[in-house]
Amino acid sequence: MNEYIRKFKQGTQFINIVGPVTKNELTDDHKISDEYLKKDCLKFVPASGAATRMFRDLYVYLNHQKETDFIKKFFGQLENFSFYEEIKGADFDRNRLGDRVEIINCILRDKLNYGKLPKALIKMHAYDDLFATPIDEHIYEGEQYLNPDHIRIHFTISKEHEDLFNDYVLEATKGKDNIEITYSFQKEETNTLAVDMDNEPIIKEDGQPLFRPGGHGALIENLNDLDADIIFIKNIDNVCHRSKVKDTIKYKKKLASIGLDVKKQIDKHIKGLLSNDYDLDEVNDFLKETLNIYYMNELTRDRALTFLNRPLKVCGVVKNQGEPGGGPFIVNNGEYTDLQICETSEIDL
Repeated sequence: MNEYIRKFKQGTQFINIVGPVTKNELTDDHKISDEYLKKDCLKFVPASGAATRMFRDLYVYLNHQKETDFIKKFFGQLENFSFYEEIKGADFDRNRLGDRVEIINCILRDKLNYGKLPKALIKMHAYDDLFATPIDEHIYEGEQYLNPDHIRIHFTISKEHEDLFNDYVLEATKGKDNIEITYSFQKEETNTLAVDMDNEPIIKEDGQPLFRPGGHGALIENLNDLDADIIFIKNIDNVCHRSKVKDTIKYKKKLASIGLDVKKQIDKHIKGLLSNDYDLDEVNDFLKETLNIYYMNELTRDRALTFLNRPLKVCGVVKNQGEPGGGPFIVNNGEYTDLQICETSEIDL
């Protein structure tokens, strides 16, 4: 427990930013090849997040009944939500305070109980014959770019929703024997001590300190437990309507094609280094030009192997248009620079 508090008091250790990633470092275009489908592919979906934060404004309205732009828009477009079909039968007047409270309670508590469900089980999209949750959309996506004979998708879920998840997946995959859905729980040893603003531990009624699940970074252990050649990673709520999914499919295939092409080059260099049939200048050029790794000292065979003999991460990024979230930067790691996705909290502003 003292180690947690020491880290909290120490604060964030900022990384050494050299500069932003520009088009010079990006792999901007690449031919799509289905060759990656010959590999063992898997889709990894962090899905343990609760939907509570999605409905934050609705909870605020329940407590304060204060009209906001969000509330006006929510009730003005209520019929556009995919869950509307399940509540529209009630005799509600969406412009009356009491009925608004009743509608919200119907959504969050009484009928749909969305306030206690994970994001994975919230109805997100409406189609002519289907109301789709993120689970449905991830399965649909997987059918478009994973091996059609064996579609493997792994979700991380919370233990409290295990039965709900299993029941839903059983129904969603009925008649689809080519789809294999597996899941795991975020490991409890990655939980973090909860403290107050003075870094004092929060103690529960039973006298024990409160620990809370860590962020998505804690799922690296779950990822490490999986066995696959290529793993696509995508958060549970990063799904779009199927009318817009064409670009998603295209770029997922492009990421896999880039990864496989670069991995072939990496394996070629590793084979040469292990058989003492190599040119260090050629390897160094590959590190710089393809992997964007600039080693500041004289490159040796062993050091080259440490850069090459490890998992390859291929990231797709979108243009920064002022939205919050991480972005790609060139980072100085001491002996070398490379490319990393950095969050705002990691950067000394």
